[in-house]
Amino acid sequence: MTKTKKRATSGEITIAEAVAWTGWTEVGIRAACEAGNFPPAVRHGDDWVISVKRLERWLDEGGP
Repeated sequence: MTKTKKRATSGEITIAEAVAWTGWTEVGIRAACEAGNFPPAVRHGDDWVISVKRLERWLDEGGP
């Protein structure tokens, strides 16, 4: 499966947008966030925000 990165208009994306970057499911990313296993994400209120820069670096370093 070829992953297609989508260009973000800001430096942050949502979990739903991160699905296109990682190939994971939204449920899987949310579970990884809750468990502390998705370093590019930080909690923002009731939801998670993912830094594009940190996500790219994490994936380049071997990510999941």
